[in-house]
Amino acid sequence: MEHPITIKFKIPRQDLPALSLFEPDTEAASSWAQSLPLANGVAPARLLVQALNDLNRTPLSPELRYNIMEVLRPKIDDAQANLSKRFLNQPLVMPEASQTAAELSDRLLTLSTAAYTIIAIETVQKHKTLHDTNPARLTCQAIQQALIFAGRKVLQRFQLHRSIDVHGWETLHQLYALALNQRLAHLPVPEPLSGGDTITATYLQAIMISCCNPNQLRQDDLTALHRGLQQWSGLIKLEPHNNENSLFIVDLDSDQPPLHSAFYRNPPGPQCRLIDCTLLREQLEILKRETDTHGITFDENIHASVGLLDHLILSLCSVSPRNFKRSASSSRLWLCLGLSSTHYHVAGKRLFEDLVDDDGRQQDSQAADDPFPPSNLTPDERYPIFQAQLTDTSPGGYCVEWPTDSPCDIRVGEVVGLKEDEGKKEWLIAVIRWLRRVDNTKTLIGVELLNPRAVAYGASIQHKSGQKTAPIRVLLLPEVKLVGQPNTLITPRIGFREGQKLTLGNGIESHDIKLLPNIDSRATFQQFQFSYPRELGDVLAEGQQGQLNVYYDSLWSKI
Repeated sequence: MEHPITIKFKIPRQDLPALSLFEPDTEAASSWAQSLPLANGVAPARLLVQALNDLNRTPLSPELRYNIMEVLRPKIDDAQANLSKRFLNQPLVMPEASQTAAELSDRLLTLSTAAYTIIAIETVQKHKTLHDTNPARLTCQAIQQALIFAGRKVLQRFQLHRSIDVHGWETLHQLYALALNQRLAHLPVPEPLSGGDTITATYLQAIMISCCNPNQLRQDDLTALHRGLQQWSGLIKLEPHNNENSLFIVDLDSDQPPLHSAFYRNPPGPQCRLIDCTLLREQLEILKRETDTHGITFDENIHASVGLLDHLILSLCSVSPRNFKRSASSSRLWLCLGLSSTHYHVAGKRLFEDLVDDDGRQQDSQAADDPFPPSNLTPDERYPIFQAQLTDTSPGGYCVEWPTDSPCDIRVGEVVGLKEDEGKKEWLIAVIRWLRRVDNTKTLIGVELLNPRAVAYGASIQHKSGQKTAPIRVLLLPEVKLVGQPNTLITPRIGFREGQKLTLGNGIESHDIKLLPNIDSRATFQQFQFSYPRELGDVLAEGQQGQLNVYYDSLWSKI
């Protein structure tokens, strides 16, 4: 038999004599909710924050409190959806209006979680006073709703690359523990809404995000992950007993997310639960095979790409130990962001139209990943170089503190060019692996090295009819023999696939290649192996480029 978990909720004191915005009955709450302004997303959110704050501090019966919350919940959902449009897909350092919207949304989620938590606790404590409602059903539904709102807050925090609030994880664990103690955790929830079909599944939907390396995912990927876990969490086993497949451990008496079992030093106590993701990982592998390159579409606007499925499979497969020793550093680093900007600087500050022939010059269009529009800007303004501070380094990459006054947005999965010496000619090619917003004034970036150098080309796709498309920016990453890394090609995310024949040109030379399997796929680029005629290999091995082999082979021998 499972040991009961100690419940230690901290809920607001019931110290208000009455509600300030409407009378304490369902009809009055419904009438007030219908009168909320619709045009301005911030105004109704502020009023809802006031209403929830009053509701959480006013003594009411559990049934009445629940009925009022059910009247307000659709308006809370609408307000939060409207607010999210103001702060999602914004620069990491958000403008003041977006910051205000994010804080309001966070406050709405916190207060909504507290409201349903109060209902659950008071229903358990006052179950003998309930006459018109089944106490177990009301407790189950209230815990479910509280977990849904708490899970949304976790999602939003990760989307903004911010840490979870103090007591944030503890709230989730305590809600689940309350359900365990009341023997409700595994019962079907009458109305699952946007959660799982049991309290356990909804709890897993919230906590499993942290197990999937969320700081390496973009906002849309996190949305898809949260939506996917709604239907996948039933494949995850959460048990008090250890087994060889348990990859994570969660301590229900802590304020911490689940940890890799390999990193959990103490023997699991009665308050711990072990997480086995074997069935989920197998299902993800099946989905990847069945969907091929198309990924999964859950709802109209929520899509999980094959790249996301690969990421989840890897995250749930095993512990990823740190392979490199990190060394603290306070030196500077120079970076250019995005494929277009990196291409420009790798090419020696030559514009793309100067690299391709006349046909390409006429047909080439502005790339989607340019950080700035071209109008009225010089090339150096369109493709700026940013200076950042290193915090630590390793042969595999860097941890960088991004300048808060930078006007350019940064996102996980972007190609970057970088160098530690501003005067050095060669650019290292890397990718932004993760982001972490430490506080409102500090942002850390994890940068993973892909290659010590690159060659900028324009790539035209050859059609069977003999015609070629207009050239598109690509970067050729030369072979690094010492680490067994073959020649690869960095291309935009859309338009390229295995088996295509390409013509690479830079205005001086031209080579035909054939794309082999895709070895990496990120939000903004793909990386392909390719086959090529012998003469291209000879070109890369000869002359000045051959002299550079000593430099980058030496660098990569440290890995």
